[in-house]
Amino acid sequence: MAAYNPYRDRVNQKLHFARLLLTRGVEGGVDRGIDEKQKSAQDRSLEQALFGGAVLHLGCAYRLYLQEVAENYQCSPEGVVDIATLSAALARINKTPGEVQELVNLRTDVGSWLGQLLAVSEGQNLLQAKPPAVQQLSTSASGASITAITLIEELLPELNAERIMAWHGAFSDLVERQRELMTEC
Repeated sequence: MAAYNPYRDRVNQKLHFARLLLTRGVEGGVDRGIDEKQKSAQDRSLEQALFGGAVLHLGCAYRLYLQEVAENYQCSPEGVVDIATLSAALARINKTPGEVQELVNLRTDVGSWLGQLLAVSEGQNLLQAKPPAVQQLSTSASGASITAITLIEELLPELNAERIMAWHGAFSDLVERQRELMTEC
């Protein structure tokens, strides 16, 4: 049996939290005795909050999964914050697992489910961390920020349960499949 990896439980927890928020978002708001116009606006806000929370949990699950992979390959997970730092850490110990290459390929493809998820997740973090006036100044200074914000603006109107559930399903499948491969190592 493989050694205990504390990141595995945390990844599973974040995936579970995302699923709970998605389920609640699909179920809709609770009737609190308000008129239909107010109720639908409140329900839309609740839905956006739940879906946004689910995306943030998925983004966190991804970062924790990178640390899980590092731990599985006996590499220090503490400095692993993205796929580049994971790749660099593994290269220092002369390891280039196929699981990491798959993650690199998905991450660099902005049209992939992972590219879209991270663009929205990282963009939401960026937008929540800065007031609107600062956002405009920082976007002109960094091409990466412009790309992330542009993708967010394109995806947010389409940020719905189906899209996020597809991301959740694809990520869960990837984690399960890669975990099976890593236990064979």
